[in-house]
Amino acid sequence: MTSPAPGSAPRRIFLDKQSPKAFHALRQTSEAVRAVAARDSTARPWS
Repeated sequence: MTSPAPGSAPRRIFLDKQSPKAFHALRQTSEAVRAVAARDSTARPWS
């Protein structure tokens, strides 16, 4: 499953406008979640 969490794109854009640091932190978190999901397809915290 390569689909991001529903609503993640609008939040990412909002954070990018508000705070580059928050945007960067969210990017790191999203990448970590995707890495875990790739390893274990049952790991879907957004379900």
